[in-house]
Amino acid sequence: MSDDLFQRIPAAARALLKAVSNLAEKQGVVLYIVGGFVRDLKLGISSTDYDLVVVGDAVKLARALRKSYGGDLRVHKRFGTANWTVTSVKSNLVQTLQDFADEAINISELPELLDFVTARSESYTQPAALPKVQPGDMQADLARRDFTVNTFALPLSEAVSEILSVPEAQQDLDQGLIRVLHDQSFIDDPTRIFRAVRYEQRLGFEIEPHTLELLQAALPYIAELSGDRIRHELDHIILEVERIAILERLDDLGVLAAIDQDLVLNATVRAGLGRLPGDTENADMAYVTWLAYLPQEDIQRIAARLQFSTELTEASLAASKLKSDLPDLSEASPSQLVKCLEHVPDLALKAMTYVLEDANQKRLVENYLNDWVDIKARADGHTLKERGLEPGPRYKEILTTLRSAWLDGEVSTPEEEEVLLERLLND
Repeated sequence: MSDDLFQRIPAAARALLKAVSNLAEKQGVVLYIVGGFVRDLKLGISSTDYDLVVVGDAVKLARALRKSYGGDLRVHKRFGTANWTVTSVKSNLVQTLQDFADEAINISELPELLDFVTARSESYTQPAALPKVQPGDMQADLARRDFTVNTFALPLSEAVSEILSVPEAQQDLDQGLIRVLHDQSFIDDPTRIFRAVRYEQRLGFEIEPHTLELLQAALPYIAELSGDRIRHELDHIILEVERIAILERLDDLGVLAAIDQDLVLNATVRAGLGRLPGDTENADMAYVTWLAYLPQEDIQRIAARLQFSTELTEASLAASKLKSDLPDLSEASPSQLVKCLEHVPDLALKAMTYVLEDANQKRLVENYLNDWVDIKARADGHTLKERGLEPGPRYKEILTTLRSAWLDGEVSTPEEEEVLLERLLND
C-alpha cells in the first residue's frame, strides 16, 4: 500500500521527495509525508500541501536541501520547522531530479513549497495558547494532530515501509467522518473549529456527533484567539471553491457570531460572495465583498477584531460607503461619477462589481474601471506653461475641465480640445 500511494504522486514531485529522502538517509533520520496530503492520496484527490515530518532535526535537513539545490528557506526555531520554497529554482532542479525519476518529469508538477517539521509532542498551558513543543517520535507527532483522517504518515525512507496512523483513521476515512483525537482538542486549539468545518464541506464528510458536541461547547474559546489566527483560518475558507457552504455551516453552528455578533451571512451576502470567481486567490477581495453590506461602525469593529491591514480596512469602509452612495449617482454625468470614484481604492471598486445587484449601478462602476479611469486630456501642465499661463490653481481647473469635456462627450477630437483650451485660456 505504501508503494501504491507513493506512485500516485506526480512524477516530478515524486523525484523531489526521493531527493529529499536521499539527503535524510545521509543524515541518518527518517522522513515521512503526512496529514492531508496522504489523506487526499487515499481519496484520489490531488493535493499541494507537502508536509514532511522528520524523526530527527527537520531544520538541519531543510538547510542541507537548500545548500544542495538553492531556493528560499524560512526557519522557525521555536517549533523546529522550516519552509523551503522551490519556485525560484524549479528550472534548475529538472535535470538533477531526472536522476531520481523513473520517467520524464514535468516542471509544472513540482510543488511550490515543502514544509519540514521535527516530529514532536505538544502541550497547552491554557486554552487557545500556542503550544509548548518538544521533540518526539512519530506516534507522539500523530497524537498531537487535529483529526483522525489527518494522521496518516507515508514513509519516504527505504528503511521503513509501514503507513502509520491512529487506530480510527482508516475507518473514519471510509465512513467520511471528521473526528478529533481527544475531548480537549477544540479547547486547546479553537482554530480546529474552523478546520473541522472546512474539511467537512470540502471533502463531503460529516463531523462525527461527539466531535460536533465538543465543537459547540468550545465556541466561547474563540474569543481567546488573536484576530490574526482567526483571520488566517478565514483566509483559507474564503479561498475555497466551497466557501459558501463552509461559511453557511459556520453560521449555522454559531461560529461566525462567536467572532462578532454582526458578522452575518444573509442571503444578500451569500449572493455577493457567490459571484466571486470560484478559483479566486484574493482573500482581501473576498473580505471587502463580504463586509461591504455592513454599516461603517460594524466594519470598523470587525476589522479591528480580525487585525485587518490599514489598506483592507479602508477598502472595506470605502465599499460600504460607495454602496450607499451609488443610488444617488444613477443620473450623474460620467465626469461627476469620475470625481466621486477616483479616490475610492481600486480594491473597493473591483469588489463592487461582485457586491452590486443593480445592473445600472454595476455598469457605472465597470464603465469607470474599464474606460473612464484612463480618459485624460491631451494637454498637461507643460502645455499650459508653454501657452504662457503662470503655475497655480488655474492649472488644475483647466485640466479638470478638459478631462470632463472628454468624459461627457463634449470633446471628441484633439482639435475640439484645442478650441476649448483656447477659450479657457482667454477666459
